[in-house]
Amino acid sequence: MPKNIANPIETVDRMATNHTIIPIVLSADNNYASQMYITMFSTLKNANENTFCDFYLLVHPNFEQRYKDEITKLGGKYNCKISFIDMGTAFADVPSIGWPAAAYYRLATANLLPNHAKCLYLDVDILVRHNLKDLYNTDIDSCYVAGVKDMGIIDNEWQLRYTKFDLQIPDPHQYINSGVLLMNLDLIRKTNFVESWFFTIKHGIDGKKSLVYPDQDALNKLCYDKIKFLDPKYNLFSYQLARTKKSQELQKKLENLFGKEQFEKACVNPSIVHFAWLKSWRNPSLPYADEWWECARQTPFYEEILHKRID
Repeated sequence: MPKNIANPIETVDRMATNHTIIPIVLSADNNYASQMYITMFSTLKNANENTFCDFYLLVHPNFEQRYKDEITKLGGKYNCKISFIDMGTAFADVPSIGWPAAAYYRLATANLLPNHAKCLYLDVDILVRHNLKDLYNTDIDSCYVAGVKDMGIIDNEWQLRYTKFDLQIPDPHQYINSGVLLMNLDLIRKTNFVESWFFTIKHGIDGKKSLVYPDQDALNKLCYDKIKFLDPKYNLFSYQLARTKKSQELQKKLENLFGKEQFEKACVNPSIVHFAWLKSWRNPSLPYADEWWECARQTPFYEEILHKRID
């Protein structure tokens, strides 16, 4: 386990017994600070009155104070708790293949939240459209994590081969995306899974095959047969939804992956939209990007996001 991480969060605010407390972990550096704010805002805006969001924000040591100030103000407007965790130099020694250190911070979650049995992890290129209570209450007692099968792999022949032959995952169609995870922190701690996860990311498969999508590849490799598959409505890829409108073949592949009725319902009314690969702030014509931009307009970073897009 990497060193130089801030002390674990030991205290947990307890609300009235009729509240569901949902620990939610997000991670970012300054490049994705405004997106983190929007993900949090959309989560809070769609939470019901009996849901209490307990946010743990894993941030780079250079995370700007102005972002912290605005996020803290957001917390003051809603029924939630916000804790910033300075990750120091954690994961600085992981081989860099284009992924920032913040992409690995989620690995430390089980050790950072010792008083939580489970938590939700969300990437910050995400729009939350509904209350997350049902997702959080999913039973994962016998699994390390719950996640949605990766929608991007289904028509990518190279990735299917890489997953099966390099990662040695028997069925690549059971490979999940790590952008939305329900994590069984108790089981992860009990089996010392964090150490295995980190070792595999650092050294690759069999100590020689480097990983293309490090944390996600290692998670799928180590957790195979210990993953609960979630409804696609909890991690709908916006760009794949856009592509299905032009490709009946892709549409059928995704229907076969998830079930026709389940996938159709997810497309019409997703709980979580993931702007994986193609980002809403760069591609405003994507499905559900208009809702992301509507959230962005209500944040203090709207003009900053616009200027970056123009640049």
